[in-house]
Parts: sequence; C-alpha cells; structure tokens
Amino acid sequence: MPAGFILFARNIHSQDQVRDLTASLRALAADDRPLPILIDQEGGRVRRLRPPLALEHPPGSPFGQLYERDPLAACEAAR
Repeated sequence: MPAGFILFARNIHSQDQVRDLTASLRALAADDRPLPILIDQEGGRVRRLRPPLALEHPPGSPFGQLYERDPLAACEAAR
C-alpha cells in the first residue's frame, strides 16, 4: 500500500482530469486512511501546475537577491 502520491506535469491535463485522478488515488487507500497527494511546485523552472489550473507566480530567487540588499523591500515585494 502506498504512503502517498506525487503528481507530475504528465499527470496534469485539466481540472476535471485532476479531480478524477485524485479521486481514484484516494479510493486506493485502505480503510479510508487519508493518503497525501503532493505536487512539487517550486516556481521558476519547476512548475507542474500552470494557468489556467493555478495562478502564475514569479520564481523566488529575485526576492532572495533583493532580501540580501533590503529585507523590508523584499518582504513588501513578495506581499
């Protein structure tokens, strides 16, 4: 029995398809034990979810670089 699942870009096509896929994965759980379904969504090059399924967010590295120079400005920019 798996401990959970990870979705990759090749598993994600549309909102309805992802809903059906996650429902079928949850049905594999023994005794209705919840299984985590995860997506590695870091931003930048690692983006499994893309519009229209998810909002587009900028990568984090520019915020980190700004933080090194001006922490308050970086926090405001991220907000």
